[in-house]
Amino acid sequence: MKTLRIFSLLLITGAAAFTSCDKNDDESTAARLQKYWLVDSVAIKNTTAAGSVTLVYNGTAADYYDFKTNDSLYFKLNTEEDVLPYSILSDSWILVDGDSAQIVSLSGSKLQLYKKDITSSTDYVETRAYFRQ
Repeated sequence: MKTLRIFSLLLITGAAAFTSCDKNDDESTAARLQKYWLVDSVAIKNTTAAGSVTLVYNGTAADYYDFKTNDSLYFKLNTEEDVLPYSILSDSWILVDGDSAQIVSLSGSKLQLYKKDITSSTDYVETRAYFRQ
């Protein structure tokens, strides 16, 4: 019986040692978002009554999104470079230059954003952007 207790105690101690908290659990959305992000890819799907077409841009080493703490987004994507205002609406939504985007995933090393623009009852444009640290 004593051996069983010691074995149980070792299992519990071992499990506790291998269970760790992700440091990002305690970080706010702002703290995780306000970084310099490299662009992995941007996929734009244009859907109409006639069908859909998806265009994919694969980021280069020069492409980035830099969410600054002063609520300014500095970005370079292909040949476009600009500074836009942004705000964090919630843990899963941001507003960039007046357009909302969903934060699909946000970790210390990965960011995925999604945006859907409905242009008519049958037409819409979906944008998915993937970033990495």
